[in-house]
Amino acid sequence: MLRRYEGDKDYNKRPCYDPQELARKMQAATEEQVLKLKRVCLDVPEPVIYIEPFGYDRPLGVMRSHNNTSLDAPDPQTKPLMSIAQEFLDSNKNVLLLMGDSGSGKTVFVKQLERKLWGQYNGPNDAIPILVNLPEINNTANDFLGQVLRSKGFQPNHIQFLRRRDRRFTLICDGYDEAQVQGNIYNQNKFNSDGQWKVKLIIACRSDKIGRDSDGRFQPEANDRYSGQKLDEFQKAATASFTFRQINEYIEEYVAKHLQVAVRESSGRGQELTQHFSSEVQPSSQTSRVWTVPQYKETLNDIPNLMELVKNPYILSFILELLPAIAGPPHDVSRSRVSFDELYKYIFDDWMKVGKLRLHGKTGNSVEQQALSMLMEDGFEPRCMEYLKDLAVNIFERQGGDPVVEYVHLRHRNTPTSGWKTRFFGPEPESRLLQESVPLIKSGNFYRFVHPSLLQYLYSLAVFDPSGSGDDDDPGDDDPGTGGWSSGDFDSDNSRGGGRGLISRSNTWSLLEGGTASRQGRASQHAPAVEKEKVLEKGRALEEGHKLGLTDIAKRSMTVQFLADRVQNHQSFKEQLVETVRESRNNKGIDHTLAANAMTILVRSGMRFNSADLRGINIKGANLTGGEFDSADLQDADLTNVTFDKCWLRQAEFQGAKLGGAQFGEKPLDLQNVPNTAAYSVDGALYAVAFTNGSITIFDATNWNSIHTRQISKRSVTALAFSPLGGLLAYGNRTGMLGTWSYNSETLMAFSGKHDGYINSLMYSPNGSQIATAGDDGKVAVWDAVTGGCVKVMVAHNERALSVAFSPDGKLLVSGGSDGIIQLWDVHTGDKVYTQEGHDEAISSILFSPDGHHIASSSSDNTIRIWSVPTRPWSLEAICRGHRERITSIAYSTDGQHLASGSDDNTIRTWDPRTGSSGPIFRGHTNQVVSVAYSQRGSQLASCGRDMALRVWDFRAAVKGAVLFGRTNSLPSGMYPYSTIKRHNNDSDKLIQPTRPRPARTFGSESFGTRGATCIAVSSDAVLAASASMNGGTFTINVSLGTTSEHRYALNGHAKKISSITFSPDSQTIASGDSNGVLRLWNAESGDDIWNRKEHDGKVMSIAYSSNGEQIVTSGEDSTVRLWKASTGDIVHSFDAEGCEIQCVAFSPSGRWIASGGEDGVVSLWDPVNLIPGQVFDGGHNCSINSIVFSSDGIHIASGGDDNKVRIWNINTRTEVHVLEEHTDPVRCLAFSPSGERIVSGSEDCTMRIWNVAAGVLESTSEHKHGVATVSFSSDGAKLWTGTDYCKVHSWIWDFTGQETALTSTSAFSKDGRHVASTLGGNAVRLWDTDSGKPLRILLGHSETIESISFSPVDDFIATGSSDSTVRVWDTATGKCPFLLEGHSGIVTSVVFSPDGTQVATSGMDQTLRWWDLSAPRSESLSREGDGALISQLEARASAPIAVMETDRTGTSMDGTHRAIDGMYVHDDSGLFHAPVYSPDGNEISVISGEHGILRFDTQSKASRRALVGHTATATCIAYSPSGDMIATSSEDGTARIWDPETGNELVNFVGHESSVTSVAFSPLGHRLATSSADKSIRLWNVAANTPDQQAVGQILLSLTAPVLCIAYSPDGRFLASGSEDRTMRLWDALTGDRLAVVEDFAVGVKTIQWKNSARGGMILVTGCKENPLRVWEVVEGTGRRYEVRRYWGAGVESLALSGTRLGQEHGLTEVECKLLR
Repeated sequence: MLRRYEGDKDYNKRPCYDPQELARKMQAATEEQVLKLKRVCLDVPEPVIYIEPFGYDRPLGVMRSHNNTSLDAPDPQTKPLMSIAQEFLDSNKNVLLLMGDSGSGKTVFVKQLERKLWGQYNGPNDAIPILVNLPEINNTANDFLGQVLRSKGFQPNHIQFLRRRDRRFTLICDGYDEAQVQGNIYNQNKFNSDGQWKVKLIIACRSDKIGRDSDGRFQPEANDRYSGQKLDEFQKAATASFTFRQINEYIEEYVAKHLQVAVRESSGRGQELTQHFSSEVQPSSQTSRVWTVPQYKETLNDIPNLMELVKNPYILSFILELLPAIAGPPHDVSRSRVSFDELYKYIFDDWMKVGKLRLHGKTGNSVEQQALSMLMEDGFEPRCMEYLKDLAVNIFERQGGDPVVEYVHLRHRNTPTSGWKTRFFGPEPESRLLQESVPLIKSGNFYRFVHPSLLQYLYSLAVFDPSGSGDDDDPGDDDPGTGGWSSGDFDSDNSRGGGRGLISRSNTWSLLEGGTASRQGRASQHAPAVEKEKVLEKGRALEEGHKLGLTDIAKRSMTVQFLADRVQNHQSFKEQLVETVRESRNNKGIDHTLAANAMTILVRSGMRFNSADLRGINIKGANLTGGEFDSADLQDADLTNVTFDKCWLRQAEFQGAKLGGAQFGEKPLDLQNVPNTAAYSVDGALYAVAFTNGSITIFDATNWNSIHTRQISKRSVTALAFSPLGGLLAYGNRTGMLGTWSYNSETLMAFSGKHDGYINSLMYSPNGSQIATAGDDGKVAVWDAVTGGCVKVMVAHNERALSVAFSPDGKLLVSGGSDGIIQLWDVHTGDKVYTQEGHDEAISSILFSPDGHHIASSSSDNTIRIWSVPTRPWSLEAICRGHRERITSIAYSTDGQHLASGSDDNTIRTWDPRTGSSGPIFRGHTNQVVSVAYSQRGSQLASCGRDMALRVWDFRAAVKGAVLFGRTNSLPSGMYPYSTIKRHNNDSDKLIQPTRPRPARTFGSESFGTRGATCIAVSSDAVLAASASMNGGTFTINVSLGTTSEHRYALNGHAKKISSITFSPDSQTIASGDSNGVLRLWNAESGDDIWNRKEHDGKVMSIAYSSNGEQIVTSGEDSTVRLWKASTGDIVHSFDAEGCEIQCVAFSPSGRWIASGGEDGVVSLWDPVNLIPGQVFDGGHNCSINSIVFSSDGIHIASGGDDNKVRIWNINTRTEVHVLEEHTDPVRCLAFSPSGERIVSGSEDCTMRIWNVAAGVLESTSEHKHGVATVSFSSDGAKLWTGTDYCKVHSWIWDFTGQETALTSTSAFSKDGRHVASTLGGNAVRLWDTDSGKPLRILLGHSETIESISFSPVDDFIATGSSDSTVRVWDTATGKCPFLLEGHSGIVTSVVFSPDGTQVATSGMDQTLRWWDLSAPRSESLSREGDGALISQLEARASAPIAVMETDRTGTSMDGTHRAIDGMYVHDDSGLFHAPVYSPDGNEISVISGEHGILRFDTQSKASRRALVGHTATATCIAYSPSGDMIATSSEDGTARIWDPETGNELVNFVGHESSVTSVAFSPLGHRLATSSADKSIRLWNVAANTPDQQAVGQILLSLTAPVLCIAYSPDGRFLASGSEDRTMRLWDALTGDRLAVVEDFAVGVKTIQWKNSARGGMILVTGCKENPLRVWEVVEGTGRRYEVRRYWGAGVESLALSGTRLGQEHGLTEVECKLLR
């Protein structure tokens, strides 16, 4: 408004302004300024490479920052960060706090966000986006937005106009952590209050600047000060680390554009200093080039831990630039073993070179020029590093490692606490020049390194600088290095035992004992000049030790890694750390932080503390993850807050130790029932477990206390899931019923429909509105989660639907079934989108990856397959192999970078889903694992098992050690696996390995029955068991839980003795008959009597259901077979057996036939459809038949009788196929496996036997204490239940997959024992130093699994045989492959060198034995030099083997003639050679040849020698005596034999073993022979007499509980070591047979053992198992001939090992931790 003033004479002459026009003009001018700002923003070039970042969207709650920038908060799902920001802008919230680590991409993202918002800006109605660099704002509390607008060129009248018009703004504030922000920006500026700026505020800040109680600095407050904070206006989010997919995308963009890019800081100083990584400035004078995408990916994976490092986008950018300059050709990187240390050294060297060049071109005043000249003269690069290391030490000492330093010269220059900053950031010319040349960035008044890892590297250099230490003592191959203890390492003055193998303490200088001056004084008086130098060195160590103790580095992983790298290469540094820890127990004044840091570094470096004396050490807070402390003495040690994740602590002594706050990486919790499944709630706060008894328990996932328990159903709960909306849990049970449980209000709601059978899986949609289920009826259904109504039903699978999962966006549904097929569905329409044939067997679990790009499926075929979903057809990205039995459950981690699986093999495995490679393996369950799940709140993995245990694991702390697989034939004894069966057909030769059942759990109690029980039955799933007995004169059926023997109820009603019981196929009903002819039907759920009828005249002998449960057939002593309608009890028909009492009946699977067996031994068939009387089978039993069963395909019938035989019949031809004759008492029960390949029989001889149906051969025998009365397979064939006369139910688990062999860990010693080789990842070999455990070299070349390894006896060569049909001979010194031996057309199963090393003998699945001459070069590229080493420039091929021995498909008879073998199966791979063995002089080679016996050949003339024929079953092992004058062989016939090599005559037949002899071994002098057997014994025989009738045995060693798999004599003949299926290794006195020691807790049976002399003067052993890493053990002799077998070293720590841990008066352990340690 214009105002008229009196006295204004010119008023009438002035123009009159229209207020509206003035407003329009002001708006136009202001809008022009806004658009100018938009043009400036959009004109800024976009980043050269921009990968869409992901983030964590979190509702209000407690959040903590992690190293990977993820948050410990409710919502686990990541989503595009731009979507999170847009959702915030579209919401009613006003403040968004965006957190992330330095270099995580926050700055790049907020710039892109501003750019995107300007692109969407269309005029005054839209919010104005402005990016603000907070350090440039002087005072954020006073007119913050006004300051920002003025800095952007807005005039005061424009600013006032924007404010009065209530224009909306989106303020994006970056650099909060670097700015001097006092108070709450939002509240101080009263944003969105009346008359104030209308603002949505986005603040980007480093995660480490946000404390747990920092929300008040950001949360809006209500206008009314009494109303408190407006929590609904505040939101948090965090950037996520790059996923592997994003890393790959970045690399592809980088390579495609041939440009370098880094995260650019917004300040001019930061941009200038980071330009040397841009495309305009080359990183150094070296020629930089860009690799190919595969080369980058391979290198990032090869360098240890580098892939984890480059998840930070900033580090990824400059690593991609520097790698070509550092490593040269990419394939040399892994061989040169580039470490973190080297990588960062290159970074700093390169940076300083660029800085030096920049300073040379700089023009400055004379003072600066003089300072620059002095720097150059003094050595520019060393002076820069001195400046940086000194700065790092001060930052750690003065600021606790906080990387941001605030410096204002006038404020800080003279203050006592901040004066140190002037040295580095003051105005002095030298400081200013150095600042410009090093990787420091200034933002306002704040200085920091371009990345915190640079600070950690510099601090590690201050602690120990390899370049300035004058220490070039690389431990090398002969030094223990980081292996075990060297002399003086942590040993007490009073050694325990004092015998061989123990280490005496040396007289060494102490690092911290006394002062430096006093040390020097004593040395000058009493020590020579060398000792004085040692004193000075210790003085320097004291100063460095002080630097190490400035801060706790246990959680600073990169600092620890830098220092650990130096321990491995600098012995003096290792010694300083060792002495620091040692002195922590003697000097009470020592800083525990210093000792803890030293111990953390030593453990990370790989140093082993097995058997170490660590009494009284003070290492509070140390991180010992992955450390080896077997038999270590930790008594009275202060271990407060120490981390023991994945440590070996077997036989460790903790008496008197302080263990408060110690972390062991897992928590074992007992459950009261057997679990079926389990799940985390969406926010990770709760964990629910569903049990077989129909109950569900919910645990608080913070303290693991039980907070809710509810009996949901009388039947087993088979599936459950938490609602994403909270407060609700959905469940399904075995009857097909679906419902929800509101656990806060304790209300249940049952849904209106149901599946016909089990609900196997269920899942909520991501928004919680729907539930998807998969059932045994093959259907997948979608339900309304609120109303319970069924929305859609899809007939998904021809068989059972076992698993179902929603996609992350809720639009798709994936299902997997027992048919092995994966189906993809459109949730909205119910249409099938895609079908994928996924597995050979049933799919047990299926789920989407968190990003929705992949599907993971697990199967009963023991594999997990990862599928890429966006492509059509799906591409198979990876296959995860490693489980030995069915996989039951899989789970993705919240970031999608890890996959966990649980299995029937009792283990939990983790995987890299990108590659399928195996990660840490978690062991601890003693029975099947039924569920695995990652926590959304951090680093925990929870698992439940049939052992009634819940275990919580710390998966982030797991050490990824090498897990070694394979098999070896390298032992001198030529060990041979258990017999196999080979099927000959037109398609392929399929090997069916023997079944070796092991009891998973045995249940039995008085409540389950009485000893006088008349009959028992087990339901098809073993959930229920029923036994009939007479209790107090009442005839009762006791029904119990089959898995726990917990009594459920009793069925009373029979007036006479109960003679038969059976469950219906669906386990819903129980049928029982008594001696009075009464048949009763019971409800198995409630125990109610459904109906009862009396039709038989006399005892009901047998009862059977039809497969659909609709009919029942019974037989009676009245010679009738009666057919019943199960629902009503009506008689359908009665068959007359014409006076013969029918003992047993069975329905065929199709219901077409009824089979019966009578007391006359006759098998008959009855037609229940046409009601035709029985057809009698010709021949058969000559006595009563007790059991009869159909195979699953209905083609075969099996009958078992009082003649102790099992007979198998073909139903079509009515003829007998096989007679199985091994039982010694009547056969009581039979059961076919679901596949029909096997049949199991139970007998009164107290055995269960498993037979191969097609071959008609016995595969396995398992003993019981009482007669076996019932047998039953699970529906998937993975389990078998047996019931005995004593009413005990046994559960058995075994492997039918053909993976189990007697020798499964491929390893071999070199001739001198200095090296041991083992397989790595299947197709590679790793070479180790035996004494130190130091990995020396990796040999790569085979394309498939390595089956056998052998060392050359004279040169440093290794031969390997592989499934790729090739043999490779390696030079261990160079890693080259001078010989590639080709010729085999199948798997090479055995490889062995001749004694002189000039020949290699090989055998394979192609039925050939070959030996090769390596004595002469085979190409011009091969030559012999003076040292005899074989030199190769190229891979040479041996032109042809010396000889090829082929076998025909015939057997060798006892008289030497040949006969053809008829039939489809040939037992024990007739025609295959196994385990060739050279004689000591190399002139003869012997080999096992199936039914041919043992064949022998002359290696010079290639002529055959007389075969060793005499064993009546397959030979298992061959061994020559040391002198070569005897050959020992063993066989499955239970004998061992001695032969004369000259004549081939048998000299001695050792008889005594009751089962197969698995291994033979001569003593070193050849006077004794040791044999091991599947009869659980070892026998020692005297072979000196050589009398043919000798059967005398020296000792029988029987202290074993399972078959003995391997034996080996020690080199001096004093000891004998054995490995067994009971997962133990035992040490014996070879002369007396006394047991000396037992090593327990192997994951599986010990398959191989080898000995060598130790560098310490003792002896060591190497053990191999299928599932365990390579283990090396030391035999230690104590007083009184007491021996210990201690861990020497191992190939990798993969799980916490605690057996034998000794406790007593320890302090600070919780009850759960005490239980864990015990």
